[in-house]
Formats: sequence, C-alpha cells, structure tokens
Amino acid sequence: MMPPSGTSSSKLTYQFSNQFERCTALVSFWMEPPNQTFGELWKHITLIFILLVGQCLWCHHIDLPSIVMTDSYDCIFLGEVHSNTASQSDTSNLIQIVSRSNRLSGFLSVMVSDDNIVVTLYNEVGEQPARNGQYVESGHLTINKSRSSLQVSSSGELKLIDTSEPILAFDFEESFPLVDRQILGLRGDDSLVAPNIDIQGFTSNTSFHNNAQFGASYDAPMVNIDLEDTDFGGLAGRFDGSTSQMAIYAWGPFSAGEPISFSLWFRTSQANLEMVLLNYGSSWDGSKIHNNKDHFMLTLEKGIPVIRIQTRKKAKSLNGKNLADDRWHHIIVSMPYKSCLLSEVQIYVDKSLHETKLEGADVNIFTTTAGRLSIGGVGFYERAYSYSYPDIYPYDGLLDNFQLWARPINLQDIVDEELVH
Repeated sequence: MMPPSGTSSSKLTYQFSNQFERCTALVSFWMEPPNQTFGELWKHITLIFILLVGQCLWCHHIDLPSIVMTDSYDCIFLGEVHSNTASQSDTSNLIQIVSRSNRLSGFLSVMVSDDNIVVTLYNEVGEQPARNGQYVESGHLTINKSRSSLQVSSSGELKLIDTSEPILAFDFEESFPLVDRQILGLRGDDSLVAPNIDIQGFTSNTSFHNNAQFGASYDAPMVNIDLEDTDFGGLAGRFDGSTSQMAIYAWGPFSAGEPISFSLWFRTSQANLEMVLLNYGSSWDGSKIHNNKDHFMLTLEKGIPVIRIQTRKKAKSLNGKNLADDRWHHIIVSMPYKSCLLSEVQIYVDKSLHETKLEGADVNIFTTTAGRLSIGGVGFYERAYSYSYPDIYPYDGLLDNFQLWARPINLQDIVDEELVH
C-alpha cells in the first residue's frame, strides 16, 4: 500500500509481540496533512493492525492483548482468509475490521487525518481466476472524532454488523446459481467466480443465500436438496439421506472456545439411524479425525438429540422422546459461555430444556480454528468422518429456518411466531 497522493511519505512503523499464537502486530499509517507530526496525530487517532497466520479470529468477543486497551485505540485491523466484516466493541468505541487479500484479491485503503479515519475496501473483478489487477469499491467506513461524540458511518461489506443478531440464516425458500453471488475465495478453474464446486463427489452449481449478518461469504453451496411445500406455508429443504449436501465454503464461524448457538426446524420419520443435523470440523480432510481439538456435531441418534465433540465424548438428551415421529420439531443448541464444559451445552426441544448424559470425560470445548460448517451431513470432509463415525449417516428428512448466533441464546431470542410449525 502506498501513501495517498498529496500526503507526506513519512511513515511510522513498529512491531511488538502479543498473546496470539503465530501473531505479529503492526501499526502503520501515513500522516495527513504533510506537516503533521506523529505526536500531534497520536493525540487524536490511534490504530493497530494485527496479522494472523493460520488462525481465524471472528468479529465477536475478541480477547485483545493487554497492550491493546480498548479505550486507547480507535480501530483494530485483522487479517482472515475468507471474509470482510466490520463491527464495534460492546464495551467501547473500538472498531474492528477483518479483511482478506488472498492472491491479491482485495485490499483496504486507510486514510488518516487529524480527526478522521476513512477506510475503503476494494475487491477484485475480472475474467481470470486470479491477479486480474482490477478492483471495485465494495465497502466504506468513516470514523469521525471531530465532535464530542464519535460518529461512525459504514456501508457495503464494511457495514457494521450487529453481533446480537444471527450471523447465519437459511430459510430454504429459494436456491440460486453459484455465479449469481460471489463467495470470496471460491474460484473456478478458469474464472474468478466459481460456477460449481464438488461436495463428496457431487457437483453443486447452486447455493442457499445466507440472509444474516455475515452475508454472501457464508452462502452455502448445495446439491440434491429439493424444496417442498409445507402445511404452514413456505418451503423446506428435503434431504434424501444419501446424496443431499449443504456446506459452507468459508471457514468458521466456530473458533476455539467462542460461544456459538444455533436453532433449526426438522421433520423426519427415520428412527433407526444416527443422522447428522449439523457438523463443524477441520478443513483438512485427513484419513481420520484428530482429537487434539474438538469438532462440534449435532445428530439424531434414533430420534434422540446428541452433541458430539470427539469420537469418545458426547452429550445425549435424557428426555427419551423419539423425535423421528414425522412431526415438526424445533431445536436450540447453545454454549452458555466461552469454552463451556460439554455438560453445560444447552439443548432446547420444542421450548423445553433437556438434561443430558455424558459419555466420556467432561471437558471444556475448544473447536478447531480452521474448520467449515455443514448442515445435514459432513460437507466437504467425508474421509475422516467415514473412518471415525462409520455408523453415522447424512440426514434424511426436512429442514427449515436454520439460524446461528455468535453468542449464547435462549428461548427469549426465538420469536414466538417462529414456533408455530
């Protein structure tokens, strides 16, 4: 990145280490106007850039290094491999911007003046799969400190997200061609935007759009999922228990111990198998699952909800009711706090909190930091799960109204009108 035209070429850069694994922090900016000294500028605006290698860091509940006091900084920049997001701290005015630039596919322009930080996001366009050298503005954010209260304006991919709202949502009302909406990082062999992608040997050229805060980067490519009319109006997704696949290409949103919660509707009559409703697991499709970090899987074991985080660690509902009764049921799964114990994960079914029984040790949850989410199966990663879970199968039945939050939730977070299937 070069200094904006008309500004001083003097630049201050320094580095320090902090608590993040494989992480270097870099503060770097150009001063405007040219005669402004660093000391004068520092009185008004401070920024910190953090580059993370091999580790995703999401837009919620960030544990900043002790040197980064949130009341002393205006903006923190983080690198990630799949998404562009901007959010504001719940406890201060600190703005966090997460961006990607794999293969020079995008960059940020940061203009700093006496009382303003102006950030513009550019994404690559063009016909080639990489290095087209052409970019269009896709997001804008301005922090204005000229008044007594902070003024922030944002738009596009830098529009401030509300982390109290769902970050993922799929309503199963319509599917779309993959080429209609770019999933960042998902490229074709001969094009910047992929026209198709293989999921376990099946070619997907359509996706379900993510209708929540994380937007298009978390659209879900899918294959062989029919949309069926329901008795209550609207459509639901029919999974066939074999070839149906639905998997998000972007990494996350589970990461380490961060609290994740989700809800969905399901209807099935398959009471003789254990079937996957949701899975988050490692992005590396090895020959078997490694248990040094957790995965997070919700299954129906002969109609009974089960949470699995390792091959020998699971929490099973003690309610005893077989939910594979060909009726609609609503399930909520919530981590009540960061790195909670497996025994503390909450399962609500049809508004009732279920007690669970553990198999294996009760451990604090720490999921892989490089993983992907799939619904109704294990998505892109078949080999490891076939080896480690030979008796668990893809989902056979209907799914509807999936939502996921980057925080704990409870029944009050689910609008009563949504509980009328």
